[in-house]
Amino acid sequence: MEITRCTPKPPDKCHLTVSIANPVYDMAHKNGGWTKCGKKTLTVGYKCADLISKRQFVTVGTLAMVYKGRTQSHAFSSAKVTLYCR
Repeated sequence: MEITRCTPKPPDKCHLTVSIANPVYDMAHKNGGWTKCGKKTLTVGYKCADLISKRQFVTVGTLAMVYKGRTQSHAFSSAKVTLYCR
């Protein structure tokens, strides 16, 4: 996700989470916690339990910000991708 609008002052703090999920549940998750706002990258890995199985995956992220005492969040996800676990 790329922020394309700016506030007059930087937000007070930001919170980023990201997950690798299948259509039913999260398989891997990373939580960046509340930190000072700036460029953020979270990397999540997932090791398949099966050697040769076809699975659908999506990535799901949430960005929350506190600005002048008000909290707002935005969830975003990728398209479904079907891959073989190897």
